[in-house]
Amino acid sequence: MTPARLSLIALALSISFSTGVFAAEVATPVAPMRLATRINAERWTGDLDAIAKRRVLRILVVPSLLGFYFNGTEMQGVMFELGRDLEKALNKKLKTGNLPNNVVFIPVAREEMLSKLAAGYADIGGTIAELEQAAQVDYTEPLIPDAEGVVVTGPAAPAISRLEDLSGQEIYAQKNTAIWDKLVELNEQFRKAGKAPVKLVAADPNLLEDDIAQAVNAGLIPASASVMWDKIADAWSKVLPHLNVHR
Repeated sequence: MTPARLSLIALALSISFSTGVFAAEVATPVAPMRLATRINAERWTGDLDAIAKRRVLRILVVPSLLGFYFNGTEMQGVMFELGRDLEKALNKKLKTGNLPNNVVFIPVAREEMLSKLAAGYADIGGTIAELEQAAQVDYTEPLIPDAEGVVVTGPAAPAISRLEDLSGQEIYAQKNTAIWDKLVELNEQFRKAGKAPVKLVAADPNLLEDDIAQAVNAGLIPASASVMWDKIADAWSKVLPHLNVHR
């Protein structure tokens, strides 16, 4: 365990796009219904044929300044752009013409995403999870291959050059995430090696990764360090001068 990083599996949850079913369905009008009621009160299941009939593709997103956020009344972020690209590609593939499928983004808390997706409250969820966590849903190949968790520290944190340096240190992380689960596994490895485990400090569930990055940068996190996805950490390190990313 020499590099200060944790190998993790990135999963983009999705549906399987079966073909040849849209032409028969598009001619059947959808009964008018308030969009809010359709999103919040109904549990829909089905593949592309059912989505084409409803003409609504529901995507669960976790709000963040990189993934999905509101700039005034406008939606922005990587997940928003990916969702719009998917909407265009789907309508082109199915030749929907004047009756297009529309993407609806549904912001949810991170810990709710998989359960809501499995229960039929959405068609797609964009998240990162372990295979065991995603067993209740279908998933695609990773949108970001080889995503890894990296240690991030603030201006007054002790030096960290390898995973063993985390032994006995406090780590601030979100529960119900793949990163938390990997830190728990790391503690098991430390115990078997006779080393002090990491002191896991559960982050406030209301905090997003963006909030944690800024708090670490400002030295406000009481723990020694936090662990974030490498691409997110790299992006924030370009604008937060005291956020140190360890590899």
